[in-house]
Amino acid sequence: KLIALLLALVMVFGLFACGKKSTTITTAEAQKIALKEIGMTAEQVDDIHVHATQYEGAPCYQMHITAGDDVFYVYIDQTGKVLHTEK
Repeated sequence: KLIALLLALVMVFGLFACGKKSTTITTAEAQKIALKEIGMTAEQVDDIHVHATQYEGAPCYQMHITAGDDVFYVYIDQTGKVLHTEK
């Protein structure tokens, strides 16, 4: 009975682990979020550089976006939350 109970627990926890969705966004998704944050489209900017870095100790993406004479820095965590925007 103990073995059957342990096997049942392993199966239940395995199902929960398989059902979890990854919350880490891709760099392409981070770029879209950054563009929305600064109110521009990809066609309106000259260049976008993406760097994996940290913001206040947490891993994130740093977007360096140039549009004409303007330069924007947007920090986005791995879940898609905008942490900081600077012009």
